[in-house]
Amino acid sequence: MLEWAHGRKLRAQQSKASGLVEQNAYGKLLSRAGAVGLNATTSHDETRYFVSLPANKLELWFALESERFRAPVFRELYAEKKVIEEERRLRVDDAPLG
Repeated sequence: MLEWAHGRKLRAQQSKASGLVEQNAYGKLLSRAGAVGLNATTSHDETRYFVSLPANKLELWFALESERFRAPVFRELYAEKKVIEEERRLRVDDAPLG
């Protein structure tokens, strides 16, 4: 019973938090700066992110990345975790050589 109550509280908090999230804010910011090819892949050991920016936006990229390391904010952590778990299931767990 206690586990069920915690699950219900967690879902309520997730619902409340989702109302505060600006969807794809990072991607929108990069796109406004001229970025193309924003994508990610997940493998057995890592997730890799790709983006192509104009050369004159290198300082912006460094500022954004350093901020993500300095003060990370884990928005929609559980939703993103589900996406990564599904990618892993499709590409690793269900693969004959996975």
